[in-house]
Amino acid sequence: MRISVLLLLQILLSISIHAESLDNDPGLSKPQWNKKFAPKRLRPIFEKGFSVRMILIDFPDTEMPKLDSLKRKSLNFGHMSVTDYFKEYSQGITWPEFIIAGEKSFPKNVFRAPQPIGYYCEYDFWNNPLGYKNRAEGGKRAKELKAAANKFAAKFKLPNNTPSRGGRAHVTCHVYATTKKPMSAWQKLIKPYYKDRKHPWNPNKDIVEFYKPKINWSDPLWPNSSVQVQASSGGGTLAHELGHVLGAPDFYHAPEKFDGVKGSPCEGCSFGPTGPGYCRYIYNAFLVERNYPTLTKPGKYTIAARKTNPAGDNILGAFVLSTHPHYVYQIEYVSGEKAPLGNPGKKGLLVHVINVTMNAPYLGSPDMCYTYHLNDPWFRSDGKYAFFGKAHGRTSFHMETEPSSRLPNLMDGGISFDIVEETKDSVTIDLKKIATAQVKGSQYKATLLPKISLDKIDEVLPGSFRAHCNVQYRGEPLLTEYGFCYDTRPRPQVRDGKYFPLYHRDRYDGRILNLRPRLKYYVRAYAKNKLGIFYSKEELTVVIPEAAPSKVDPLLDDSFSGNWTIQQYHQSKTDSSGEGTQVGSAALTTLLKLMTYYRKPFSVNGNNNSRTRTRSRSRTSSNSNGQVDYTRIHTQPNLNRPDFRMVEFYKTVSTSDRISKATGMISSKFDKDFDKNFIKAFKLRNPLGSRKGPIEAFTKEAIKELSPRIIKSLVLSEPVVIAQEPKLSSPIQYGLSWVIIDGVNESGKFHLVYPGGKDRQYRRKTGWYSLETLLEGVNKAKIIWGLKPQK
Repeated sequence: MRISVLLLLQILLSISIHAESLDNDPGLSKPQWNKKFAPKRLRPIFEKGFSVRMILIDFPDTEMPKLDSLKRKSLNFGHMSVTDYFKEYSQGITWPEFIIAGEKSFPKNVFRAPQPIGYYCEYDFWNNPLGYKNRAEGGKRAKELKAAANKFAAKFKLPNNTPSRGGRAHVTCHVYATTKKPMSAWQKLIKPYYKDRKHPWNPNKDIVEFYKPKINWSDPLWPNSSVQVQASSGGGTLAHELGHVLGAPDFYHAPEKFDGVKGSPCEGCSFGPTGPGYCRYIYNAFLVERNYPTLTKPGKYTIAARKTNPAGDNILGAFVLSTHPHYVYQIEYVSGEKAPLGNPGKKGLLVHVINVTMNAPYLGSPDMCYTYHLNDPWFRSDGKYAFFGKAHGRTSFHMETEPSSRLPNLMDGGISFDIVEETKDSVTIDLKKIATAQVKGSQYKATLLPKISLDKIDEVLPGSFRAHCNVQYRGEPLLTEYGFCYDTRPRPQVRDGKYFPLYHRDRYDGRILNLRPRLKYYVRAYAKNKLGIFYSKEELTVVIPEAAPSKVDPLLDDSFSGNWTIQQYHQSKTDSSGEGTQVGSAALTTLLKLMTYYRKPFSVNGNNNSRTRTRSRSRTSSNSNGQVDYTRIHTQPNLNRPDFRMVEFYKTVSTSDRISKATGMISSKFDKDFDKNFIKAFKLRNPLGSRKGPIEAFTKEAIKELSPRIIKSLVLSEPVVIAQEPKLSSPIQYGLSWVIIDGVNESGKFHLVYPGGKDRQYRRKTGWYSLETLLEGVNKAKIIWGLKPQK
């Protein structure tokens, strides 16, 4: 059960910081911001024992484990019980008391779900065709399941002396069985869902043997709005979920879904079920202000080890104000911790930086709390987290150390300290420098703009080059666009009209096309959010050459080939054997690759096919109409991307799918009018300097003459497409195959891109081959020049 982002935003927006000191104490009394920057709840949600009612749910195709095994597995965490875990975690304030609904009548107390477990899992064409296809449908199924299970369990009364709320348990926990029964027990139930379907891997095998619904975190736990665990999971999962009940949020990186940045900001140093001590201080009120003071003046301070049971007024951690109103430092000392709480065997000081205003919740740098890592200049948790101490060779923290004391927006945080004494139970620091004023006005606004650098320009061709950037700070609010601007005059800007925008944060480079030889271009990177636009301090120049290079690196740069998202949801069903589906995927992906490379749609028979109704997953169908913005397409699509980031991708796939069918790209072979119809459909023109037409026979005899012409096309940044008619491979008859040539190396081998991920006949993957490879296992092959969106 993850904390609501809206609730989190409301909580965090109520927090503000002011750096002024109030009195002449040694820096430990209450600063002004303490009234707001304090535990959200002054008392814990529960005190002493709170009841957790566990409702066991079985499915027709699963088997509930024996009760003793289930209790042993689910109610213990490491070397202690979940109950004892929370007694330590909360310093003896509160703990769960578990009641299994109808335990005395097990297994009669188990609720039998009416549908197999796959019914509550996400749809999967190959492994789970009976699953839900969109969030609304999944929520409805989950709600019905929980309501029926709750009604079933209501007949089992709570034992006497159970802590309760109005005769009901404080918390309800659904426990799902996920252990499969032998196939014979559920085959008849599943089989109707596989009617008239065959599996491409083994069409002679019974399809129900491939029934393997994937149990994601959200299935059948979706929607994640109550405590729910799998019977096969351990007590750690249950403890984590109950941590949320007590008010603790998750502490891990969300950006994989939002901006392509992986990693966990607090990984390796989490404390308690969901995060560091800050998590408990703000949300659980298990630690009071005297245990987590705000240091407002320089001086020496002793910080006790952050063990779960503080003694008296010991400082277990400290906050230190920074030069920026959004950020506060947090310092904790790790020593003598034991599993499953904390970090056994670790010793040293940890430094965190916390975003206490969160204008962009779960989207800015850091998301909420970041632990300083080594060699991690952009706050992405790429390096190893940094312990400070004599044993680690890090006894100072300031702007010149590694890691340095700068903030995620890359400014000086205004803090400096040295470690002066360490014991097994405490550490003493000499806080030498502390922020006395915070940025304001225009300077403050500038700190919220995203930061970007222009790293390099390479792969320069007579008409194009590739530029690389690095988003150093994502901004608050989160950046909405970034990319490159270029011009023949210095200091190019977006308003000049020559720019290459990127949006979806799954790539940080791009090939800029249609440039003029002999001209000198000035290039800068840019990034913008709602507050304004930032230009890189780096400005590079490049002169576009006329001479052809000795090699051309692969022009296409995406993750469409062999992509499971495309193959699973967007295959053309042209052949009941399943192989026809793969053919459709290759033709579709060929067009998808070319459209996104040129960042323009194909126009077939005079119609702009970017205006089309999508055939993609129903969850995106509401956004299916309108022009496609080819600057917004995810080049690394997967099912973890949020829907609003995938709209352009799904529309482009649907366009490609329709065009591939309408133009005969998924035909079983070349018909006599293939060339004429294909040229007419795509408005193909003769390649530059050739009278042979845009489609030619690709034969062994012609390779010698074709090779230099292919290289010339690649030098001009134009990939070449090969269509193949494979030989028959009994019992399956293949349709046309599609290959893209997009590079050539110094040894004369060409980069062949197999849009389906690999060729069907020999299972070759995308890579470097001789042109003769394209004739192996085929009856005929054709080379297609200039297959690109026409102006």
